[in-house]
Amino acid sequence: MKSPIEDVRIGDEILATDPKTGKTVVKKVTAEIKGEGIKDLVTITLNVAGRKVQVTATAGHPFWVPGLAEWIDAGDLVPGQTLRTEAGKPVRITDIDRSARSATVHNLTVADLHTYYVLAGATPVLVHNSNGKGCGPSGSGISARHENAGDLGQYADGQSTRDPASQWYHEELSNDELLDGINNADEGDGILVSRDGTILGGHHRKDEILRRIKDGRIDPDTQIRIDVYDGD
Repeated sequence: MKSPIEDVRIGDEILATDPKTGKTVVKKVTAEIKGEGIKDLVTITLNVAGRKVQVTATAGHPFWVPGLAEWIDAGDLVPGQTLRTEAGKPVRITDIDRSARSATVHNLTVADLHTYYVLAGATPVLVHNSNGKGCGPSGSGISARHENAGDLGQYADGQSTRDPASQWYHEELSNDELLDGINNADEGDGILVSRDGTILGGHHRKDEILRRIKDGRIDPDTQIRIDVYDGD
């Protein structure tokens, strides 16, 4: 995608890639998603041919990490890892900066493959729209339900790594702040799971909820919102 994400519209055709096969095809944008308010943001600095470029994403947005061959939430990325460019080449992360601030954020839903490229400077890097942040009428394929917090342990982790700095951030939240970041988040920004019960976003929130249930700080019967991604 050569245009800034905020300039992309429904019906536009953009490149989408299946990173496991390496196949890149043209797919249509089926939904635009816009979120406003206090966001957990991650600014990723990359080294592209000796140049420093940056891209900022919400902490829960997944990027493809070739070295791990899996999608990793932006909040769990660490310097030294690489991202995939539109040309299929790896570009190395040199720095990560996290912040919580008021911002307007954008996302897309892309037909079939559910991947697209965002610009780091002029370099497109591959992301997934599984954290699509849009429910029902927006057409993003995310529905919400409420469950007991104690049932979070039934879900399988969708990624094998955690970033300690991001985990520390969630440990410092009060119970009300932690729960508010799940129950009142934009759709897909809290805890997002697939239809088969795999967590796609919100790993740190899930870990921290279960930790507080174990040590008695949160009642396991506390109601939390679970967003379910209905796509492939």
